[in-house]
This record gives sequence, C-alpha cells and structure tokens, in this order.
Amino acid sequence: MEQAEPLTKIPEEDTVFESSQANIVLPSDKPISVQARALAILIMMAATLGFINGLDFASPESGLVRPHEFIYRFSEQAPPSSAVLDGVISNPDGSSTELYLVELVYMNGTVYQNTTDEDGNFHFENINPGLAELWIHTENFEKGVQHRILLTPPVPGIEPIGFSKIDVLMPTAAEYEESCEGENSTCVPWVDMTSEEMEMPLMDPQAGSLYFMLGFMFMGLSVLAGAFAIIGFRNGSRGLLRTGAVVVFFTQGHYYTSCLLGLLAIALSFAVPSRE
Repeated sequence: MEQAEPLTKIPEEDTVFESSQANIVLPSDKPISVQARALAILIMMAATLGFINGLDFASPESGLVRPHEFIYRFSEQAPPSSAVLDGVISNPDGSSTELYLVELVYMNGTVYQNTTDEDGNFHFENINPGLAELWIHTENFEKGVQHRILLTPPVPGIEPIGFSKIDVLMPTAAEYEESCEGENSTCVPWVDMTSEEMEMPLMDPQAGSLYFMLGFMFMGLSVLAGAFAIIGFRNGSRGLLRTGAVVVFFTQGHYYTSCLLGLLAIALSFAVPSRE
C-alpha cells in the first residue's frame, strides 16, 4: 500500500485593497436643477409684484387702486336699502346748525330728506349703498354746500347693513362770497365741492380700514413666499418651492399678475426633479 503524500497548505497572499472609484453622493451635494432655479426666480418676481400691490393698498391716498374703488365695486353688488348714514353738520364759527336741511340725492333722481337736530346730527336709514350727493343748506335756503359721497355697503356674511358716518364742515363766509362773485344780488351762496371729489368722494374714515389691513396682509404673504423661495432654492427642496408658489398666488398683484405667475409657478413645480 502506497503512502499518501502529506497535504500542503495554500500559499498565503498579501491582501490588496483597490478603490472602485465610486463616490457616495448625498442629496444635498447634488447640483440644483435648472427648473428649480427658474421656479425660484419666478416666485421672487411674483412676490415682488405682490409686495408692491400691498404697498398700494396700504397707501389709500395714492397708487393705482384706492379704497373708494374697492368699496364702490362691493356697493354695486349690495342689495338695495342696505345702508345707513349718520353725520354731524358744523359751522366754522361754531354757530348752531339746528334745522339745516340735508338732502341725499342719487344719480337716478331718488332724493331723501332730513333735518339736523340741535347738535347738528342727521340720520338716514334704508338707503342704497354706493355713490350719491349730499346737499346741505339752511332752512330758508340762504346758503348751502354740495358734496359727493360714497356710502359703505354691508359686508357679505358678516353684517346685513353697511354703516357710514360722514361729518361735514360748512364753508366759510369767504368761500360763500367767492361762489357769488360776478353774480347779481339775488345769488344764493352755494359751494359745489363735487368737481373736486370725483375721484375721491367723502366716505366713512373707518371704511378703508379693511382695505388698509389687506395691504399689510399682501406684504406679509409676499415676504413669506420670498422666504420659501430662497430657502427652497438653497436646499433644493421641491416642497418648499411649491409652498412658496402657492403662497405667492394669494398676494394678488396689480391686475392679478401675482395670481397668474403663482399659477405658472405651481405648474412648474411639478417639473422640478427630486434631489433624493
């Protein structure tokens, strides 16, 4: 019987590590896509327009839109006989305005009349909101003044009646004299202020408060949308960019420019690739 040869062990080899040239890329290290960059720019443009619109709303005496136009649009849709008007008539010299005749005249020829009490107060109810003229004169029609006014409509879903309080200061003696310059001795001193109040008729000072608050709301939403756009762009977050696009839609903008750009931004947000 032949003797088996002894087993020899496998020769030892040195362990060699070789790089596969593969790199681990984190989502945050991926380059920001062109779509995300374009979306962020679009949101910032819409936010800027919305902020300018808010500044316009917060400046009732200037700008493209004024609270008078805002209130007038609502008054056109308001139901009839849904307004109340109160006010106080006073003279520059402090003399009494008791029994002054106050006439509320509408463009369609409708006229309401009332007289002031001992304190110069007058009151109208069940009247139509919107544009009208206020004619105020003494009991014997010795002198008077004419103003263009805007009556506040009711707020839908909040109150059924629109309340307006308009105080009127009667003209001075010099203004009455000026109104009769070049006229004969039978001229009735009458100061017509309507030509100066065509764009900005008299209205309740509190009526523009909602308009003023809307301005700050638009500005706040614009800043918020801009912040979402910047943070979303830096992080490449599609969710933050889409949130900014939704927020900027509600900033409105002049002629609804921010709304249109916001809709475009929302649609573009679905084309932004994910970084995950």
